[in-house]
Amino acid sequence: MNAVFSLLIPLGLIGLLGVLALIIIYLIKPNYLTRNVSSTFVWKLSLKYRKKRVPINKLRNILLFICQVLILVAMAFILAQPAIVHETKISGNDVIAIIDSSASMYAQTMGETRFHRAVDKAATLIENTLDGGGYGSVIIADDAPEYLFRRASASDSSQLDMLYDLNENEYACSYSRSDLDEAMKLTSEIIAENPETQIYVYTDTQFDYLTENKNVHIESVTDSGEWNAAILNAQTDFVDGMYLLRVQVACYGTDRELEVNVRFSGAISNYDLGEQDLTFSKQVFCNAGSVKTVVFSKDGGQDNDDVLYYAFGDGSPIYAFNSINVSIDVDDALDVDDNFYVYGGQREMIKVQYYSTDPNVFVPDALDQVVNLHSKTWNIQVTEVKEGGAYSTEGFDLYIFEHFAPRNLPTDGAVILLDPNIAPTDSGFRIEASGGDQRSPVNLIDAGSTSPAMTDVMAELIRVSYYSVVTLDPSFEVCMKINNDPAFFVRNDKERKLAVLPFSVHYSNIIKLPEWFYIFDNLFSYFIPTIADSYYCEVNGEMEIDTRGERMTVTYASGESEAVSEFPFKMKFTVPGTYTLSQTTYYGKSINPVKIFVNVPSSESDIWAHADTLSDPFESVATTDYIDDLLLWIAAVLVALLFAEWLLKSRDN
Repeated sequence: MNAVFSLLIPLGLIGLLGVLALIIIYLIKPNYLTRNVSSTFVWKLSLKYRKKRVPINKLRNILLFICQVLILVAMAFILAQPAIVHETKISGNDVIAIIDSSASMYAQTMGETRFHRAVDKAATLIENTLDGGGYGSVIIADDAPEYLFRRASASDSSQLDMLYDLNENEYACSYSRSDLDEAMKLTSEIIAENPETQIYVYTDTQFDYLTENKNVHIESVTDSGEWNAAILNAQTDFVDGMYLLRVQVACYGTDRELEVNVRFSGAISNYDLGEQDLTFSKQVFCNAGSVKTVVFSKDGGQDNDDVLYYAFGDGSPIYAFNSINVSIDVDDALDVDDNFYVYGGQREMIKVQYYSTDPNVFVPDALDQVVNLHSKTWNIQVTEVKEGGAYSTEGFDLYIFEHFAPRNLPTDGAVILLDPNIAPTDSGFRIEASGGDQRSPVNLIDAGSTSPAMTDVMAELIRVSYYSVVTLDPSFEVCMKINNDPAFFVRNDKERKLAVLPFSVHYSNIIKLPEWFYIFDNLFSYFIPTIADSYYCEVNGEMEIDTRGERMTVTYASGESEAVSEFPFKMKFTVPGTYTLSQTTYYGKSINPVKIFVNVPSSESDIWAHADTLSDPFESVATTDYIDDLLLWIAAVLVALLFAEWLLKSRDN
């Protein structure tokens, strides 16, 4: 351990100029005063000083000067902050075990996973270190590495038990990727304190280049006989009203012939036969490390090196399905990726009614765009009540009334009123009068609303020349105004889902603007939100979940359930498997549960994965200097010198 004397603030030595000032003061200080005295008096006084005071006085003056000089020097050194700087402080034998916690560590041989092997080896290392009087630390390296415990000693047996308990916890190893480089960075503080820290990394990743630092040890926990076949991904495409399925399979560690099995549950390939369970299988040869894509469709196709095709049994199309299970029946090292589920093949029907006393093509055109945009999520059926037909106030999910409003609003769905002629009972608004000049259009004003109904809508582009003046109760949110009157207002709660535009398209330019479609699409998504953005997610992925009711029951992959009542909410998926979202709408309608399949990252199926290199924490961590402060000692000397000077001055006086 190297130690050197150092001045932390060298500029403080400028204070030594005070010594020079002291010397100058002494040089210019007058030593006597001119005074006429008798010779007899001088003679007697001279004898007195010669005998008693002269020798001691000179010595006292010298000591006084030395004290003053040393006082100034001490003050200057205090300003410069002198210290003894040690390059580092070594405090015992430190060992850090980094345990890879990626999904590939679930690969097993004879019932023992790689993660179990890593934990056992790390436990032996830490226990031996603590028995030898050293310090042990353990880092669990998943996608967000953190310490299991840090610098435990022989007296911290409870922390060591945490390490043993990892092999008892089913989910102690994560199902995500691991960030070993970030785990190495976590060691920096311990390394800064003790550069002789030994780091052991227990992993199944093969590194092409390794650091030559003798303090970093890579411990492989693989078994030479391990291999893995995997379904990396499966997804459907909805083309021309029918589904096709794409499956990606791969094999790692060996060449294998795989049988890819596909089971459609609740499939509709012939409407006369209703729902059926259909099964198909395809033989696929995979070279080690290669990925093959298998396409299951109505017509099949011509195979090539990377893409294989399979035509459904009798060439029938598949129009809908409840779920698809893709599987491979193999005895490999990793079974978490041998099954894959696909959901979303049953689009929920959304029924929309449009009624107008003066029908036009503008509303149907906007609805057609909404239908096409949401065709993969919803089966939207639009019923247009022709002139003279009878409208309905029940049985639909969304009602659109134009130039008209029923006396009582429907109670089982959302409602959009365009230029209503009356305010329905208990609607929450009243029509007071007509406003505007039919010959002088006025631009609308954005009311500053944050409602989703205004997404992408630019109010100032819309002009209206004639409208209904209305008054609202506080339950509404005003989105746009005209002449300070409400021009677009919405309400979306469990009692009422209602949107009103109190003007006719015939007195506006809105039908010529994209805002016309934006408003319809926004209201559709606002009143009938998509429960989840996708039916698939990778482990540790997040998804925003919404609802069409007050409560939702979430059933996790583990089988546990939880009731949720605050929406929307962010849901993080930490375990692979199927998650089920069940709910009832505000109107008491039970809708089909939404199922989301969560899979391990496809990269984790490669149980013999290679990486370029592992970061060296010893290169990125600067050695910490430890400082022994000398200010206290110098301050003590300064006090002593001040006391000595005071004593000398008092004796002189």
